[in-house]
Amino acid sequence: MQDATVNILIARRLRPDAHEAFEQTVRDWIPRAVQFPGYLSVLMLRPGSHSDEYGAVLRFQTQQDWDKFQSWQDYKQFLESIRPMLADEPSVKPMHGLEAWFGPRDRMAPPRWKMALLTWIGVCAMVFVFSRLVQSVGEFWPWWVRFLLTNTLVVASLTWLVMPVLAKLSRSWLLADK
Repeated sequence: MQDATVNILIARRLRPDAHEAFEQTVRDWIPRAVQFPGYLSVLMLRPGSHSDEYGAVLRFQTQQDWDKFQSWQDYKQFLESIRPMLADEPSVKPMHGLEAWFGPRDRMAPPRWKMALLTWIGVCAMVFVFSRLVQSVGEFWPWWVRFLLTNTLVVASLTWLVMPVLAKLSRSWLLADK
């Protein structure tokens, strides 16, 4: 049985004079990285106007692929090439489920009770909406078809619409007192 896809968040703070060189080095590196077996994609996050922190979300087919990538000589050389550009050590963190919705860095992650409460609100709303919708459309369908369709719609809407919107709208509350 194959492991689930692995998402890794890497946050790097740069020296003020290193942004241009860093971006060029990363642009040169990505075509090489995508050739690595098990490497699926990268999402680069540029800093906002009041930040010097770049982010990268790397996706791998399995945990074993990520482990091999970290020991790959080409990756080690890339890391050495950017080391002089960094203001401090990068933060490297696997992202699982709900974490990806709420905040990319330990210092930015809200308390788990707030993540759970916001998720509960989203789940309740979507279960209410989709259970009624599926019941009205598929009144004569077998119960298990309605059950599976309702859950599919709930999970899809939470993943791609509801949780990203809820997390964005409640960001100040989520991060209050951090």
